[in-house]
Amino acid sequence: MTRKTRACAVPPGGKQNSARMAPEARRLLALWEEGREPEFYSFADDLINGDHAGILADAIRLAGATRGAKAAAGLSADLKLVAQMDLGVADDSGELVSIDLMVAGVVHAAATPPLFAGSLQASGMFPEGTEVRIADGWCRPEDITMLSPCAMRRALQAMATGRAPDGVPLRREPFAAGVSILVGIAIYPRGEDDGNDGPCVLSGTEGGMDEAFSRWRGLVTEGNGVPMAADVLCPCLPSLLPFGIAEHLEGMGVPGTGGPEGEEIFPGTPTLH
Repeated sequence: MTRKTRACAVPPGGKQNSARMAPEARRLLALWEEGREPEFYSFADDLINGDHAGILADAIRLAGATRGAKAAAGLSADLKLVAQMDLGVADDSGELVSIDLMVAGVVHAAATPPLFAGSLQASGMFPEGTEVRIADGWCRPEDITMLSPCAMRRALQAMATGRAPDGVPLRREPFAAGVSILVGIAIYPRGEDDGNDGPCVLSGTEGGMDEAFSRWRGLVTEGNGVPMAADVLCPCLPSLLPFGIAEHLEGMGVPGTGGPEGEEIFPGTPTLH
């Protein structure tokens, strides 16, 4: 699977001096501040795919210097959100597909990643023709959520080529306590009306997926193909994982787990990171 690249508006290579990076960092911040979402997504995608970590860091620092810490955190979160999706990827037949980096949390799990992959793909949670791949190993939530945007994209691209997620430490067995995380990707066929005008967030908030997930979770018990020892969190983008964990713990009656506060993806537009 190879990525179809667009004409890139940034200089090649990830290591450039700060003077050359400053114009691109200012442009990235300006697109974000002005709410020019399609242009922001496209330019951020080029920067992330080109491994221009220095430009992204400069833009975040500039946001903090000019708008404050909340803006810097918001821009950082949005760049991670862009990094978790790769649009304009060609599969082995040359057809365009889009890929989401996906995580699923499991509490005190007794299932194996390969069983999860097959079971999830057949669950009805994903559009017809979607391929679900899950890495053969477990990690902690922070192992994926704390990755930089460029590192998240490298993990996604590694899995798209059949390798383990780059930069994510995996262990053979789930953790004895707390939430164990499975890292995967969902490869969606591209429809004729699809375009690179921003990410489509995979989450359990859509009615159809939520219902399909509830049905699937009711089946993943001992004797039904995926032996379980506790609940599974709905598959989601890594950015949404803290909310999934908080909602799960809140449902179990754990106090003080109301979840992170909502932030802005674009100034003036409330959303959840």
